[in-house]
Amino acid sequence: MRNSRSVFFAMLLLAFVVAASVPAEGPIGEPAQLSDAGETYRPGRSVRYLEDAGGTMTPADAAASVLWRRSERITLNFGFTSSAYWLSLPLRNSTPQAEWYVQVAYPLHDSIRLYLLDPAANDPPVLLAELGDRQPFDARPVFYRNFVFPVEVPPGETRNLLFRFETGSAIDVPFIVQTPAVFERQALTEQILMGIYFGAMFIMLVYNLFLLAGLRTVSYLYYSLFILFYVFFQASINGYAVQYLWSTGTWWADASLPFLIAGGTFWCLIFNRKFLDTPVTAPRFDKVLLGLMAVCGLNAVLAFTAPYAISIRVATVVNLAAFLVILLNSAGALIRGNRAARIYFPAWVAFLAGTMIFALKSLGVLPTTAFTTWAGSVGSVIVVVLLSLALADQFNLMRQERTAALSALNVAYGRFVPMEFLELLKKDSILDIKLGDQIQRETSILFSDIRSFTALSESMTPEENFNFLNSYLSRISSIIRTHRGFIDKYIGDAIMALFPHSPADAVRASVEIRRELWEFNRRRYEAGKMPIEIGIGIHCGMVMLGTIGEQERIDGTVIADAVNLASRLEGITKVFGSAILISKDVYDQVGADTFSIRYLGKTRLYGKNVETEIYEVMDGFDARITELKDRTLEDFREGIRLYFLKQFRDAAHRFETVLAIDPKDRASAYYLSRCTHYLEGDTGDEFDGTEAFLFK
Repeated sequence: MRNSRSVFFAMLLLAFVVAASVPAEGPIGEPAQLSDAGETYRPGRSVRYLEDAGGTMTPADAAASVLWRRSERITLNFGFTSSAYWLSLPLRNSTPQAEWYVQVAYPLHDSIRLYLLDPAANDPPVLLAELGDRQPFDARPVFYRNFVFPVEVPPGETRNLLFRFETGSAIDVPFIVQTPAVFERQALTEQILMGIYFGAMFIMLVYNLFLLAGLRTVSYLYYSLFILFYVFFQASINGYAVQYLWSTGTWWADASLPFLIAGGTFWCLIFNRKFLDTPVTAPRFDKVLLGLMAVCGLNAVLAFTAPYAISIRVATVVNLAAFLVILLNSAGALIRGNRAARIYFPAWVAFLAGTMIFALKSLGVLPTTAFTTWAGSVGSVIVVVLLSLALADQFNLMRQERTAALSALNVAYGRFVPMEFLELLKKDSILDIKLGDQIQRETSILFSDIRSFTALSESMTPEENFNFLNSYLSRISSIIRTHRGFIDKYIGDAIMALFPHSPADAVRASVEIRRELWEFNRRRYEAGKMPIEIGIGIHCGMVMLGTIGEQERIDGTVIADAVNLASRLEGITKVFGSAILISKDVYDQVGADTFSIRYLGKTRLYGKNVETEIYEVMDGFDARITELKDRTLEDFREGIRLYFLKQFRDAAHRFETVLAIDPKDRASAYYLSRCTHYLEGDTGDEFDGTEAFLFK
């Protein structure tokens, strides 16, 4: 079985060799017919070739040899070889045009000698010209990236051209025969197309460099270096580097190509490791990538120390191996569900296909055609564009993940520092907060406290205390947020909330809190627990919001006299038995049309030297209490008016009338006691009805 397989493969190889070349007796074959001066001719099938294994044949030896073979291809490609090759090209001119250009459309030959062969004269071939990349570019008769030989083929005659090729690179011989005019048109078109190609690559390079400068992401650095090396590689392998960049550096022209291949592959491998995070996601592939990177580094050194024939072969093989590994790695990433690999994998498929086609063409496995010649360039454009998209997609994914993480962080911090507080300071994130950040603006402050909570808490265990507070606070906190407010601080059983938009928001929230408290107490009563009462004080004014503390501990706070006044208002709710007290500043902006409000008089609060007029909001109670307050409102107002006029007896009568209807009206009870006090003693000349409360 093994022998039969060997025979099969041997026959297959023989068939391939026979198909590629047919033995011929001598160097001269059927001439290529030049019948139209406006055409471009590719006379590969008129070529005969002879291998000079030792490179020792003279032109006469080659002309006399009977080992010539006839080409069956348009382009001859012998791949990497140490042999020299002789090629004969007979041209028959049927046009009036005598001057023709014979172009070898591959710029990486070390030496090409052109001889004129005249078998009829029986003279040795005559050397017409010698070109190659070991000679300065200025020595070329035509300023062009490929090797162009001007030849004279008189009308109606035949010229037998004999070429000798020797190079450390692949011997790739795509002959093109044109008149100078046709050549110039073709060269111009080619320059435009290559200008578009290099322009596109340059734009992508600059684009990624801008992203690198803006985003500070190292992946863009590796990718930019890969593009840079690959652009120079394309310029070198297509002859533009010798034509425009290093036209006099013959040594560098040889060393640059393997160096650029090694460098481009090296940066491509690093980019692949970073982009797909192979140390974490594919440790085995990562070791292979590291090994290939080391080989690339060695190859970069070989480019300057070893013969070109060795370094270019090593560079080509390592390049193919590297891109195969990258393709497999990206396929693995795609299988693992890496989102960016959806673009990354097709990009490398296109690039690897183009690179392999070009490399196999250079090795002589594939014929030289327009497709195999330009496959690498087309693949490089595709990969550069797609990888830029993949990088952008990966960055967007990272940004989304970071945004989500930052949002989660802000939400977490928002439990300690309200997001509304950050917005007032014009900060996007808690991470932007700095010590000393501050802003001054008008806002409304709401203080709320549970009455007699100390006594209540003593009857509960610590766990019951916290469960009770959390249950209560969770109810009223959502109400505050609903009405465009936010809680600045939890102070035990008390809260301090800010309403930056309107005092009406604070009052509406307070009224709804009262209604929610009624439902909360109903459930407590059904559970056999005591109901609770709260007091709410609201004031508005200019406040300073900012951060205080030190570098290791920062806290957000609100500083203003308005804050203290709101707290004092909450403190005296227990005196008047009121659920909600507001200052005159709040009343002036809210008015009595929206809410049911009664005037409670003037007070001098603890720590204040000026009097404060206070009002009670009567909304939020059940229907029975609301009805009682409505029935007694006129008597209460008249009692307050008479009280300020020092008509204490008449005022007391009014308050007694209120209490007869609503015995639980503590504000009337308070003023009745004050009337009794003043009826029993002198009020003094300074009496103006202001009540002083010397407690917080």
